[in-house]
Amino acid sequence: MFWKKKKSRIVITGNTRMENVNHICASAYDLDRHEYIRLLKKEEDKLPQHFTPDEIRKFQAIPFNRMECIYSKPSSLEPPHIEDRIVHFLQYEKTCDEASRKRGLQFISHSTLQEIFGAVPDGNQDHRLFLADTPPLRSLGTLALSALPKLHCVMSKYHDEKRVYKLTLKDGDAFESKWVPIVDLRFLNYVEWKQGEKRETTDTIIHEFHDRFQKADFIFIRLGLTRIFPTYPRSDYPARGFWLQATGIYPFPDYLDTFDFWSYSPHYS
Repeated sequence: MFWKKKKSRIVITGNTRMENVNHICASAYDLDRHEYIRLLKKEEDKLPQHFTPDEIRKFQAIPFNRMECIYSKPSSLEPPHIEDRIVHFLQYEKTCDEASRKRGLQFISHSTLQEIFGAVPDGNQDHRLFLADTPPLRSLGTLALSALPKLHCVMSKYHDEKRVYKLTLKDGDAFESKWVPIVDLRFLNYVEWKQGEKRETTDTIIHEFHDRFQKADFIFIRLGLTRIFPTYPRSDYPARGFWLQATGIYPFPDYLDTFDFWSYSPHYS
């Protein structure tokens, strides 16, 4: 039974905004087992599911918080989402300082997409789709960038004409993925606060981040893969597969060091 399992020390590595705003995808790194995990809950007679915003707040399961956790594997796991875990116990320990965050990301990061996923996303011309017929080995990882990423903001007809922020990034093999959507909740809360409270334009925000990237000592991008899309709602992307997403934007110095994570969160207020 789960209460006989050993507690693991984990650090929350990301909170992902999902299409269903009633859920947040929380991921972590197990400091004892040296592996990524995705935190899920299991209610009786239901499939595993993501935590709600209220539960994330209650447990303080936000990026760079260290926790004690007891978890187990679901009954079945298939690549690439081999990191799914059912959480039975979760308790906050402390918040890592910036020096610890940087050391931790350096320790767990890789320089190429091939190292992270065991494959590269070659299913479309933007290099951000892994085809379902040849799934990658895993779905979570951290990329240490040596080349500066480029931030974009577009109006998406697939998201009710809302602004969508995307990245173009190049890994250590010079493999480039374009227009990778950013679903990092920390980043999105920050830019929406800038746009809402500060009335800043998207051009100003993009300039701010390009300046931060230029001045950063290190840039880490946490990457994740979507669940499989049976089809994609565009005729030019008809293939089934797993889409690359930027689930964490971490330049150092950390732009969110003094920003209250939940202080501006229009989707979760």
